[in-house]
Amino acid sequence: MKNRSNFARVASLLLLAATVSVSGACHDASYVLDPAWDDLDGPFRLTFALDGSFQARHGGQPIEIAVLRDGVLIAQASGTVSATRNPSFSFAAGAVLERGVAHQVHYWIDSNIGGGTQGVCDPKAIDHQWSTEFPWPTNDVNYTVSYQLPLTEDVCDTFN
Repeated sequence: MKNRSNFARVASLLLLAATVSVSGACHDASYVLDPAWDDLDGPFRLTFALDGSFQARHGGQPIEIAVLRDGVLIAQASGTVSATRNPSFSFAAGAVLERGVAHQVHYWIDSNIGGGTQGVCDPKAIDHQWSTEFPWPTNDVNYTVSYQLPLTEDVCDTFN
């Protein structure tokens, strides 16, 4: 019985020493964290690009792009789709993405296929339109899309 009680005391002291040691180590570790970890909640940078598959179909045509957070416009740009460069268009929106908040990128190309009005977002059969979603960003986003006509969506309301 005496051996068991001594064993229990020694075990309790070892457990206490281990707890003090570990809690001290955790406390000291907080001072060596990389300062970049302070930005884990964002905002995060967004770079959005069209790959070379847009060159043949839309090279030389104007493009409009908008970044939305919960349906609210937060960044917008316009440019021209390149017929020779890859990526054929790139937009660096900057640090606009917030952690855990849905973001969308709407974009349309003013192609005026079979009519339409220059500089106006016409129906998707005339001006191609797309939407891409970033539902839960947790880091900087560098996103490149490929040309996919079946994935067109009506996004003209964002621009008109």
